[in-house]
Amino acid sequence: MKKILCILLTSISIFSNGDVNKKILTSNQVSYTLASNVTRGTDLKVVSVVDAYTDMFRQKNTFKNLNNKFEIFSDAGVVVTFSKILDDDFLYEQARRYNIGVIEIDLGYSYRDNNSLVLSKKINDDGRKNNNSWLDFSNIYKMIDILSSDLIDIYPEYKEEIVNNAENLKLEFLRIFNDFTESVYSSDVDLGIIYMGDSEMDFLFDSLELYHQNIPYNASFDLIKKTMKETGINKIVSSKTLSKATRDRLKRERIKFVKLDLGNIPVDNDGDEIMDADGYLEILKMNLDKLKNLLIK
Repeated sequence: MKKILCILLTSISIFSNGDVNKKILTSNQVSYTLASNVTRGTDLKVVSVVDAYTDMFRQKNTFKNLNNKFEIFSDAGVVVTFSKILDDDFLYEQARRYNIGVIEIDLGYSYRDNNSLVLSKKINDDGRKNNNSWLDFSNIYKMIDILSSDLIDIYPEYKEEIVNNAENLKLEFLRIFNDFTESVYSSDVDLGIIYMGDSEMDFLFDSLELYHQNIPYNASFDLIKKTMKETGINKIVSSKTLSKATRDRLKRERIKFVKLDLGNIPVDNDGDEIMDADGYLEILKMNLDKLKNLLIK
């Protein structure tokens, strides 16, 4: 009864003041990076409800075992989610149970009548929806616009800071993109890769206009060699760790291989179990540096 009363008082406070609490919750590295950077220099507090070891594709058990849910959610003003992208994003559902006044900003969908904010979509080779839309640069720009425009409506007193931060963040992503494309496409090499997996990285490769031939993650070495012969490509990429036998064979055959990061596992450089604010920027830079070295060296 006491807990219910606290929830009601929190909700009444939010609506009666016309103000939204300044605590913003996220639950994955991408949303944490975007929200942290867009709100930089304001009194808005961005908090991840999960630690730096939580896979964004496996959040259900994390939320199920989360301690102090009332303490975490009851005073939140906003939750930043991927509800329309990931079936495993339970952040808004959890927050709504403890806080009737919480506002959801879904980075995968804009409620504004603006087609320029509609994210591009892809279907995997197996016919399933490709969920990894944050790997596409144009989608990231749209996510930043969705986030910043909604935050300005919710917290108009921070409009100037949010607008400037959003533009600077988009410029940072653009610098990463330009550094790759200018280096790679000015080089005199044949550009193309063989991807071992289930089309997980298609958003990134297509965004970079990089030719790629997909084969199964567990493809036999005979299929790898056959694909190399048919395409003339001898550079292998995956977002999963290949078997030791496959890696050893690639090494013996002097076939180049790199493993890329989907961004589903947060970055924690200082080991404090809290994901880094610029973690997704770091992941993207690392991916493109690996691709650049693979293609032009």
